[in-house]
Amino acid sequence: MFTPATRVAAVASLAGVVALAGSMFTPAAPSVPAVSAPSALTDRPNIVLVLADDLDMSLLRKMPNVESLANSGVTFDNSFVVDSLCCPSRAATFTGMFPHNTGVRVNTSTPGIPDPTGGYAAFQDHEDSTFAVSLQQRGYHTAFMGKYMNQYPVEDGAPLPPGWDQWNAVSSGGYRGWQFAMTTTVPGSDVVLTESYTGLEDDQYVQTVLGERAVEFIDGAEPGTEPYLLEVAPYGTHSRVGGRAHPGDPRFPPAFQDRPNDIDTDGDCGGVGVGVSRDCTRLSIRHLDGFGQPTEDNRPYSRDGSVVRPGWLPVEPVESQDVRHLSRDYRNRARMAQSVDRIVGDVVAAAQGEPTYVVFSSDNGFRLGQFQLGRGKGSAYTPDIQVPLIVGGEAVPDAMRGSTRDEVVLNVDLASTFEDIAGKRRPTSFHDGSSLLPLVRSERSVPWREMGYVEHVQPTDAQDNPDQEASTNRVPTFWAVRSADALFVETRLRVSEVGAEPVWKKGFEYYTGLSERGAFEDTNRYQPGDRQIRQMRAALHAYRTCVGKDCRAITAQ
Repeated sequence: MFTPATRVAAVASLAGVVALAGSMFTPAAPSVPAVSAPSALTDRPNIVLVLADDLDMSLLRKMPNVESLANSGVTFDNSFVVDSLCCPSRAATFTGMFPHNTGVRVNTSTPGIPDPTGGYAAFQDHEDSTFAVSLQQRGYHTAFMGKYMNQYPVEDGAPLPPGWDQWNAVSSGGYRGWQFAMTTTVPGSDVVLTESYTGLEDDQYVQTVLGERAVEFIDGAEPGTEPYLLEVAPYGTHSRVGGRAHPGDPRFPPAFQDRPNDIDTDGDCGGVGVGVSRDCTRLSIRHLDGFGQPTEDNRPYSRDGSVVRPGWLPVEPVESQDVRHLSRDYRNRARMAQSVDRIVGDVVAAAQGEPTYVVFSSDNGFRLGQFQLGRGKGSAYTPDIQVPLIVGGEAVPDAMRGSTRDEVVLNVDLASTFEDIAGKRRPTSFHDGSSLLPLVRSERSVPWREMGYVEHVQPTDAQDNPDQEASTNRVPTFWAVRSADALFVETRLRVSEVGAEPVWKKGFEYYTGLSERGAFEDTNRYQPGDRQIRQMRAALHAYRTCVGKDCRAITAQ
């Protein structure tokens, strides 16, 4: 059982308030070997998921606790998200479903509109389908803390999402780093209360609060009883949204202990390895793969092989002034990453001595000047869709510690993975992803997909969208398939207008050699008759409308 948290007494005293508030592919599914179901409740490992926000692959080398987790766990080198926007990606992680099945296509919706496609309004009908509901039904004690879906109302009387025993969702004030609200649960109630964090010191920085709350939850678990599921979703390394908590706060606001100060004149940008400097002086976007790449070579082609114009990528290089600004952003993102890294270190330390899987990932990547674009995300290119995925903790078999896997894995695989850990042998019927547990527990090869699927709907100017970067909003609607080495993209491009009506045309891109170190999407090599392109296009068309087992069955020949 779980011992009561220190705040329970205070929360219980507000129960009356709550009461008032509540008045080419093979058609057969891969035969992934099933992991034996646990024989007793205590045999089921605990699960901790730390899901960062906008944390791209370039920051991993600045995060020593994450590196330590990788050294004691399994790293997936080809891990991708199915949409590199926050809410569509998070909805996919929670449910194991592609965005075309969740209906969450963008970050936010205008309140009151029928059939919303973004944010909490679009996701609410799927809250009964999350991995939390499944694991709670299987005897796990569940807790969520941090960033939930955009536009979830963090206020007294807000609905408690099903499946969660402890619910500590943080308001959009978390984007500032300070001055936010957090929900609290009351036993027996299906609505929540809130508590406010108004301080401006590091002890009330959002990542600090989440780390402490996570350790408090883990420490409340009594060994040998019910296992727990904990998701910690920090706001780092997302940019600040809205006003500044402090005068002069940068676009990416780190904790003060990681900023330049009298002792560390350039702040703490982290570092991995013995003797590695933790300063920021050498961090520049010029070192990012894809920076300075001319985009004329990325022009999409029509089906007959002719160039589609206009394309959507800028052709002008990033100006030197912008390089300075974006490099400053890069350094502050590395500083912000230290607070996320501390959360990882804290939960790993707190979970010692118990069989626990600690999973680290991000909702999407992020770019800072690559492909002549400014800061942003949303595209099918590697900086946006590739995310860290590390499975560590004491539940990982000794033989797998420090290992890497090169299979193409997706964030829709996590829901099935967590259910598999909890002893559910067969994937839930609506899951589009497959369990990663066989890849974590054994070095042997198992039948697996060759290509992952990515889809994206161009954002609109909906209210409260926290991702208003021009380079994010300019990314057109697309569908893509990605293997370890290649990317095929079909894009819906607005090429002209006839009267008041836009004229649309399909554009195609194909890139290879992406498995090589430092590779990026440098030259569109689309040729209509290419055999590999035909295979990837066939897989893409199968993915676009697939549901459940049909999605899991798509494997390239």
